[in-house]
Amino acid sequence: MEFRKYKNGQSYFRITGTEEMDELKLMGKYYKVYHIKATILPERVFIGDLLEQYHEFADAITEAEYEQLLQWCKQNLEEL
Repeated sequence: MEFRKYKNGQSYFRITGTEEMDELKLMGKYYKVYHIKATILPERVFIGDLLEQYHEFADAITEAEYEQLLQWCKQNLEEL
């Protein structure tokens, strides 16, 4: 598993494989977790970019950072 976050801090990713990931999206006082199973080429390319060529738009994070943020969201924000 790999973990990434956008440099702007609005989306966090748990990448479970080359064709599957979760996106934790922050939107003001709301959050949403999207499960993405890549079924079309642009989705597979996006996941590939997050795995290999992410340095311009995202940073690597740890599993602990992702899980800590997810728990914080559940306690402090409203789920969409």
